[in-house]
Amino acid sequence: MFYHSHTSPRSVSGLTQIDERSIPETFALVVFAPHGNALSYRGFKRGLLNWQELRIEADQTAKQLPRL
Repeated sequence: MFYHSHTSPRSVSGLTQIDERSIPETFALVVFAPHGNALSYRGFKRGLLNWQELRIEADQTAKQLPRL
């Protein structure tokens, strides 16, 4: 699932309550673009109580990839 948020990733999870309600799927790749330009992207998984950020890693090296 791909989701485009017009808010900045300011909270710990990066998702606002509107974002959390708007994503029905268990997994989401969220691009934060408050003014049209992408500032950041993050992967998320819906947990029992809240969303958790996922590490985005390169396959071969298992190094965490930088955010935009």
